[in-house]
Amino acid sequence: MTRVANDEVSLFGQVVVVTGASSGVGRAVALAFGARGARVALLARNVGPLTIAAEEIRRAGGDPLVVPTEVADPDAVERAAAAVEAHWGRIDTWVNVAVVAVLASCATGHRPRLQCRDGCDERGVGG
Repeated sequence: MTRVANDEVSLFGQVVVVTGASSGVGRAVALAFGARGARVALLARNVGPLTIAAEEIRRAGGDPLVVPTEVADPDAVERAAAAVEAHWGRIDTWVNVAVVAVLASCATGHRPRLQCRDGCDERGVGG
């Protein structure tokens, strides 16, 4: 990384994946990385908003890649990561901004078990 004239860090050539990149905070994060010259993979479900975000990143000097992904599906996320690696050869930074929610009835007291990987518990906390 190098410093640029306005004292911001240049991320030229860094490969960054941002989930939830179609709107809100995820989109803002993706645009910020792109404005600093990063290669930004945009992950979310809806292609339309991802395509618009990709054009904004391109205009800001970044290099976007649209990867429509259902981030609640672990296999889809693995495929997305493989697509990014196939396109740019690596991933330097992964930013999870997408929200994955589990809804359950409070009245029944039933707590759904999350399907976690790498040793996390039902709350999604790693061990």
